[in-house]
Amino acid sequence: MTEDNRQQMDASEIRAFVADAIAAGCDICAVGHENYVIDEVEQQASAKKEPGRIGERYGNQDPLSLQIVAYLGRSAATLNCPPKNSPLSA
Repeated sequence: MTEDNRQQMDASEIRAFVADAIAAGCDICAVGHENYVIDEVEQQASAKKEPGRIGERYGNQDPLSLQIVAYLGRSAATLNCPPKNSPLSA
């Protein structure tokens, strides 16, 4: 399935998506108020495949990015970044 025709993840799946990422050993956190990252575990070769499997299971998360970020923020899984125009962001 290509990027353009993947099924779209439903907002009701956000909690399970985050839980599955964590259960797979991936670090997932919001970065600021608009982005999130999933970092795969490097210790086990099988764990490197999990982010892809999770993405396939839930489909395209892009339209729900802000909702995922909000959920992660409520879960205290957030890295706060200075605003883009702040002197601290340079």
